[in-house]
Order: sequence, then C-alpha cells, then structure tokens
Amino acid sequence: MDLAEALAAHTAWKTKFAAYLRDPDGSLTEAEVSDEKACELGTWICREALTSSGRDRRKCLELQAAHTLFHLAAAKLAREVELREEVSAAVYGHASAEVIRHILRMKAQAPGAEQAY
Repeated sequence: MDLAEALAAHTAWKTKFAAYLRDPDGSLTEAEVSDEKACELGTWICREALTSSGRDRRKCLELQAAHTLFHLAAAKLAREVELREEVSAAVYGHASAEVIRHILRMKAQAPGAEQAY
C-alpha cells in the first residue's frame, strides 16, 4: 500500500463508521472500533510501514500513535451514540485530522515527492 492508498483506507473506514453512527445497529462493537490493527490502515502500519527500510521510522511511529488515538476517540464516540449520551465529535474529528496530517507529511517527504510551496 502506498501513502495515497493509506489515505484512501482511512477515508473508507471513516465513511463506514459514519454510516454506523447514523444507524448504530450493533454491527460494530466497541472492541472492533477501538482496535487500530483491525482496519486496513492499521494493518498496513504494523506490517509494512514500520518494517520498511525506506521509511522514516519516527514518522511511522508518530502515525501509529495518531492512528491509535483516532480509534480510541472513535470508540468513545460510538459508545456515546449507543448509550444515547451527548455526543462530542470534536475529539474524533481532531484525531482523524491528525492521522491525515501525518500521512500527508510522510507523502510530501517521500523520496521523489513533489514539495508543496
């Protein structure tokens, strides 16, 4: 998976999760939502990004940490929706933005990448 595909995987998971939040039918559990290794992006981070010799390990670890926080925020949001509590999506939105920021930073700094000015 390249970084563009990583970004697409994150977006696809968020779309699936948003559908669940609109209709919390029990098809996702809190454990599934909180497990950052259960999604395509998390699998890629653990299996490829962290083990690739061509990637900056520190940046990969930062992405992994941001991704973990994203899934914890998603689990909290799912729990609030399921319990019909007041929903606070700000932390979830910020956590998602951080994952995207890390992926885009890695993409911009990849060898041969065009630099944004």
